[in-house]
Order: sequence, then structure tokens, then C-alpha cells
Amino acid sequence: MAWPGLVVPWFVATLAAQTEPPPKTEAELDQRVVAALVGFARSADTWKSPTRARRAWQQILDHYDSDNASARAGLGQKRVKGEWQVVTPPAELPKDAATPAQKKQVDDAWRIAAKRVAALHKGLAQTLDKDGHRAQAIRHFERSLSFQDDVECHRALGHVAFDGFHGTAEQIAFVQRLRAIFAKARDIAAQPIDVEAVPADLLPPELRPMGIEFAGARSKHVTYWVAGSAAAAAKHVAWNERALLLLEFLFGDDPEANKYLRKSPRLWVAVLRTKEQRDQLLVVSPVTRDGEPLDRAKLVGGTTFPSGSGHAEWVRHRSHDNDHAVGHATKRGTPWCNSGLSEGLVHVATWLLCGTMESSYMQLASTEAGDEEITNEAKLWIDALREEIELGEDWPLVQVPRERMSNFRNSVRVKAWSFMTWLLARHPDRWVRLLVELGHEPKLPEEVAALFEKVLERPLGEVEAEWREWARAGSRIGKASGLPQ
Repeated sequence: MAWPGLVVPWFVATLAAQTEPPPKTEAELDQRVVAALVGFARSADTWKSPTRARRAWQQILDHYDSDNASARAGLGQKRVKGEWQVVTPPAELPKDAATPAQKKQVDDAWRIAAKRVAALHKGLAQTLDKDGHRAQAIRHFERSLSFQDDVECHRALGHVAFDGFHGTAEQIAFVQRLRAIFAKARDIAAQPIDVEAVPADLLPPELRPMGIEFAGARSKHVTYWVAGSAAAAAKHVAWNERALLLLEFLFGDDPEANKYLRKSPRLWVAVLRTKEQRDQLLVVSPVTRDGEPLDRAKLVGGTTFPSGSGHAEWVRHRSHDNDHAVGHATKRGTPWCNSGLSEGLVHVATWLLCGTMESSYMQLASTEAGDEEITNEAKLWIDALREEIELGEDWPLVQVPRERMSNFRNSVRVKAWSFMTWLLARHPDRWVRLLVELGHEPKLPEEVAALFEKVLERPLGEVEAEWREWARAGSRIGKASGLPQ
């Protein structure tokens, strides 16, 4: 007799998965899959991994038995007057407390359960396909692949192979496009850029009253004045130009998209290195405050202001010159549109070209409580995001375009960066339009969802599920596309 929660030895479970006959009907499959997932979920709970258990409970409800009492209870629900109601909110459900050894036990148990469930779906799919029930067979082949990669299932679905990865034509195109983006960024980062020194007597009048030495450099599209060396000025110009080359590649050849690409959005950019330099500029050249009071102007890291026949900009940063130059070109070179996703695009550009994500364009916070510090290391961003996905706590995509720039939270920032990386490759001909359609003005969640579906011609939930499958830990398509593991 098997007791609830008892862990079946791995060799027995593996043997069962290899020898048990395939189910003859969908009802039989549902029953056997539920048994496997219930067993795993109880084991995960025993090994202090309730979030892993809840993922299994949700699978049961979504695909096999929407009225399963164990799954409902595991998700904090209780039947009240014939209807399931949430009695324990998700935030109050148990948290993971597994030791590394227990996590390994859970991983091993899941591999066993997933292998068994995949085999059950595959067996029924093959029977259905043989008997001429192609539509049902396709559904079960696809469900099998959601649990375990299998070449026979891919072939049965007509998938093609690319460099060891099997998938649909759309998946292959996505993998190839993202690889091409990574390769193009590497080429651009190594590309020499023609830079010309600007004589000191051409120093803009707004900077002259400071009485400090600025080095000037310019290229075809930008002029920088840097409080420091000529080499630093040249570096800013070169990386600004490289960012524009990347944007040209990402925007593509579509004239409708390219009308939003701005290559020379500023007459010139001044880079200050210290707070003292910033404060001095704001005092001696009040125009550089752009109408803000002195005390408020001192709180920001940069401001645009009118200069001559256009607008100039001052920024302050001590290091990461490459990152800041790329970030500036990306932020100012793309349309004044949705702030949440454009922040993500800035991080994509600096990550692709420089390997860092330092630049941001948040506005002044409306309260004194600021966000916590965030590292600029991509691997740590990826790890943090994958942990949130594993726990079901990644920021809802519908909320990312709605994030206020005055209080841009780290979880939103990381997801915006990851989603924009995915979007550039998945919808290379529509991402510009999506940012423009979402616009700068605040929108309700239902308005955001409607715009996603209008532009991408897919429901937002489907888009997010596909992004999550790519971004999660262990993703086949994530690995194939070149996403760091």
C-alpha cells in the first residue's frame, strides 16, 4: 500500500515509466498524469519546496482535472457552498525553505515525473495519429514536449532542426534572429569609428563661465564636451555612433519604422564628472536648469535645455563612459514613446554593446523612499528574473508599460530588459510600432492588453507565456538562441 507523500525510489519510478502501456483514452491519460503530478507535488511539499508543488497543482487544474480537490487545496482554495474559493491568498501561502540537498531531491523527482508524463502523452498521441485523429494527436505531442524534449515528437509535428534545436518555423526564425542580433552587436562593438577633435574655442557659451577645461569631440551625428581628457570625449562619441549603428540594424529597412529613428537629437552633450561641477554649471548658466529651481535641478543626473537653434543636454557620471554613451544614443534616438519598454531597450543596447546595464532615465521620485540599488551585471539580472519566474512572481507584462518613471522598480526594470530582448527577435517588424502605439501617456491594463493584441495580432497572455518559456531556467529555446545560461 502506498501512503500519501511517500517517495517512490527513483529506479522503481523510472522502470514504471519505461514499461507501463500507453493510455487508451484521454480520460485514462488524465487519471494517470494526475497521479504522477500529485505524487510529485506531495514530495515537493515534503522537501520544503511548496512553490514547485504549486506549479504541479496548477498544471493539474489547467490541463487534466479542473475540480481536483488536492490541487485546489494546495493552491489555498476550499469548496464553499459548492464553489471553490480562495481562503489563503497567494502571498500568504508557504514559502520555500529547502536545503540544497532537498532542492536536488525535488529536481530529481521532477525529472522522473516529467519523463513519465511525457511518455504518457506521446504514447496516446501516437495511437491517435495512427487512428486518424490528427488534431488530438498534435495536442498530445505538444503536451509531451512541454515536459520533455523528444525528437520523435518533433518529427511527428513537422518541426525542423537548426544546430541541434528542433522547433517550428517561427521558433527557428526567432533563434536565428536573436543570434544575428548578438553577432551584429559584437561586430559593431569592435568597429572603428571616425572621430574628430573639436577646438577649445568652439566651447558652447553655456559651458564657458565654468572656467574648467572641457575636451570636445564630434562625429557625423554627435558632439560631446567632456570635463576631462580628449580620449574620454572621443570614447563617448565613438560609442554613441556604435549605438546608432545597432539601432539602424534593429529598426531594419521599414520606412514606417525608420521615420522614428533620430540620429542627431541633440546639438551637443556635456559630460560632468562631479556634483561640484554640476552645481557650478547650474549656478553660472541658469538656462541649463530648463526652468527648474536650483535646488530641484541639483537632484537629477542630467537635463536637456534650449541652446541656439536646438536642444543640448548635460549629464553627470564618473565611469562607465561606454555604457552611458550607448544609453544616451538609444534613449534619445528612439521615439518619445512608452517609458517602461524604452527603459528596457536602453538596457538591451548597453548590454549587447558593452556588457553592462548602467544607464537609466528615471525621473525624480515623488517620495523620499527610493528603490534599492541594483547591480549592472547581466548574469545576476538573469538569475534574479529566473528565480522570480520559478516562484511565479515575475512582474506582470501588462503592468510593465504602465510603470511610472518616478518610481521605476527593479523587478519591472529586469523584466523590461528581458522582454525587449525577446521582442526585438520575435517581432522585428512590429516592436517599433508597439512602443509607439503604447505611447507615453498612462493607460489602463485593458488598454495595454488591447494594444498588444492589435499590434502583435496575439493575445498578451500568449505573448507573455512564450516570453516566459524562453526566459526561464533550463529553456531549450533560450539556450538555442544564445541567451546566457
